[in-house]
Amino acid sequence: MIFDALRQITSNWLLEVKPLVDAATLLHLPVTPHQVLPRQQDLDTMSEVSVNFRLPYPITAVEDNASCVVLIDPTPNLKGLDEQRLFIDCVPLHADPQHFNDPAAVQALCDSLEVKLATGVYGISMG
Repeated sequence: MIFDALRQITSNWLLEVKPLVDAATLLHLPVTPHQVLPRQQDLDTMSEVSVNFRLPYPITAVEDNASCVVLIDPTPNLKGLDEQRLFIDCVPLHADPQHFNDPAAVQALCDSLEVKLATGVYGISMG
């Protein structure tokens, strides 16, 4: 699992964020997001979600087939998508390209460069 790799990486190299990852509650969704999420939403649904969005846990890790993102509410009871949250994103760089929704040009560029990464290579971003 990607979350397990993130825990190991933070234990070895990112000690300052290890407590956040260790405290996260994992939601594992064994899906490829761009294949199951709607491409468009009506304005009423978007407005409702935007205003009422809440994380189910103060520190929530969401893992799917493509990545694992840890979302952190810096203050209790944040509500709405306009609130500032912290994140830690972990992407396996060796993953099947079908798990991502890259444009054909990006896929072709990677194919032409014959980009092959060893298993166990991850990209981590935080903000």
